[in-house]
Amino acid sequence: LETTIIGYEIIEDKAGSHPVLAPMSEMAGQLAVHAGAHYLQNESGGRGILLGDVPGVAPPTVLILGAGSAGHAAARHALASGAHVIVVDEELGRLRALARDFSGQVVTAVAGMAQLERFTAIADVVIGAILIPGAHSPILVTEDMVKAMKPGSVILDLSIDQGGCVETSRPTTIADPVFTVHDVVHYCVPNMTANIARTASRALANAVLPTVKEIMRKGLSGALREDLGLAAGVYMYKGQLVNAEVGATLGIPVQPLAHILK
Repeated sequence: LETTIIGYEIIEDKAGSHPVLAPMSEMAGQLAVHAGAHYLQNESGGRGILLGDVPGVAPPTVLILGAGSAGHAAARHALASGAHVIVVDEELGRLRALARDFSGQVVTAVAGMAQLERFTAIADVVIGAILIPGAHSPILVTEDMVKAMKPGSVILDLSIDQGGCVETSRPTTIADPVFTVHDVVHYCVPNMTANIARTASRALANAVLPTVKEIMRKGLSGALREDLGLAAGVYMYKGQLVNAEVGATLGIPVQPLAHILK
């Protein structure tokens, strides 16, 4: 049996974005803000802070790691809630676009150890939204940074699907979503959009349908030859591993897809 595996999450469009992953990331970003607001409450082990705008009361600070689809959605919803929002990313272009989209209302910074130490220490909520398609997420928040965070603050590691971007993170479940380390609440549910199954399923179907139609019209090999973005989403083709990131992670030889399709 010659297996072919295509990953929704790494299919690309002409701009190099991930059109099928994008709606899932956007929903995860929104959910992260809702979950952060919930776990900031006293009953949930949080600091007893409202993630909102109360006249005469300083707003909570939300730190978002990553300015991609999930980070952008999280920033939008946190800002709409009245929070003070900080977004860090390694790509200046993404930060510039985000600052433009939010008319300068969001603080942006290039990710670096000194910046992360400073921002995690003042954050009430940290949302990890780092994605490197097909590879492990880098650790941006160390255990020492977690120790220095405010007691009762909340970390939501959306990168847990790729191993997590916080050193103290470990996968949890929807039924048992949080744990506490160094007095900081951690929410680390992989595929958290499974908790909004109806909305997520419809959004995913809408996003993937054009790709399915393309494969039906051209056949799989024809679609892969003509659509480089679809080809970028292939992990395995007819039993041969073609994804370089997976090959490097597992130490398995990789065959370039273009060579196989010739």
